[in-house]
Amino acid sequence: MKLNGTHLGDRVTVASVDPAAFPTPAGRLRLRELGIRPGAQVRVIRSTPFGGRVITLATRRIALDPHTCAAIAVEQGR
Repeated sequence: MKLNGTHLGDRVTVASVDPAAFPTPAGRLRLRELGIRPGAQVRVIRSTPFGGRVITLATRRIALDPHTCAAIAVEQGR
């Protein structure tokens, strides 16, 4: 499942990030800097119009656009 297919309150684990969605190293680096990498546990706290999500990761809130959400594969309840 992709992150954009999750619902409010879901707790999921990042399974993978599609490297083709971020053709430049800077884009992939930024996700890693935010902590969005395989194995990271996140909780969806808000769905935004047009498919974006606001997630919590550790103590941070991170807003992600629809393109980024579509590139992040997640697994339920790990």
